[in-house]
Amino acid sequence: MTEKRKTKNQFTKGHTKSKGFGRPTLTEAEKELSIKTRTQFKTMLDKYLVRELTDLKKLVKKTSIPAIDAMIIKSLIKTIESGDQTGINWFLNHSLGKEKETTNINLTGGMENTNSINLKNLTKEELLVLKQLSEKNGGK
Repeated sequence: MTEKRKTKNQFTKGHTKSKGFGRPTLTEAEKELSIKTRTQFKTMLDKYLVRELTDLKKLVKKTSIPAIDAMIIKSLIKTIESGDQTGINWFLNHSLGKEKETTNINLTGGMENTNSINLKNLTKEELLVLKQLSEKNGGK
């Protein structure tokens, strides 16, 4: 069994050469305001995703709401008004969870099928299947 060698950059307890170059510690007030978990963020999104646009506009005008809430509300308003589907998808993916992506590929062919395939339009999964078929058929 070989022994692991320590590299020069490996962490050692009590190392003082880089003091002051790390992330500054959070104050108690910052710790209270920070979002600690994904579920807390999901809860914040959920309470605004069910609101109507007029309610969101009223809420964003209030000066007493936390900054993170104001950012979420403004993003929702912008997304709704622009009709941008990617914005809605982002909110729903973070609230409901991302939907699993599946790809079904059915490639059949023979010597008579000589149509060319535009590889730029294929997904990574489709390209992998083509590579496997080529290797199976003796291609390089």
